Amino acid sequence: MHKLEELVEPYKNEIEKLQYQNVLDTPVNFDSNEQLNCILYDVMKTEIKPEFGKSTDKDTLKAIDTEFTRAVLEYRHYAKLISGFTKPLPQMLSTKDGKLHASFNQMGTEENSVRTGRFSSTDPNLQQIPSKEKTMRLMFKASEGNVICGSDFSAQEPRCLTYMCGEPELRKTFEEDRDPYATLCAPAFHLDYWDCMEHTKDGEPNPDGKKMRSKGKVLMLGEC
Repeated sequence: MHKLEELVEPYKNEIEKLQYQNVLDTPVNFDSNEQLNCILYDVMKTEIKPEFGKSTDKDTLKAIDTEFTRAVLEYRHYAKLISGFTKPLPQMLSTKDGKLHASFNQMGTEENSVRTGRFSSTDPNLQQIPSKEKTMRLMFKASEGNVICGSDFSAQEPRCLTYMCGEPELRKTFEEDRDPYATLCAPAFHLDYWDCMEHTKDGEPNPDGKKMRSKGKVLMLGEC
């Protein structure tokens, strides 16, 4: 918040007038879309993007792309992490041993009122701890003498589909230990199999291949 207050400091006089008129809170509530709208368009006179209007949503702030809008997006990002993930955790600690005991539900995820078979977890939802926020992950520590390990299903839906339908090419894909998404993507886009993988045959990172594999996932999972 300190950075946002610094960025609006040059507009201090006009902001104080609006605070006197009870249009803005003291201090300004940057969590309020109404007050942020006032600061952005009425006080700072930011140019209105015709395709977005006087909005303060994520896409609009990205399109405006000023130091202030970037600071707002950063503030919202960390505010969401704190309110959604960090603050609730202490209330979820067990009164018996002071540990977190999440509930894992094999059939806990629904899409369009249909149970999907995907695992979910609640109280807390440990599957939604942001993977890119390394500092947040450091909050979790194993008990003395234990370790935390992670695991993930590999192509769960295509494997289930293959088992149920017995389609020969799908069976061959898994029998030969090939990636199903790259296997589907390669002929669809007239590319080599390794051109659709996250890493080359030699193990080097392949950013373009990663993008193509993502397209293969859309194609495959849209059918599963």
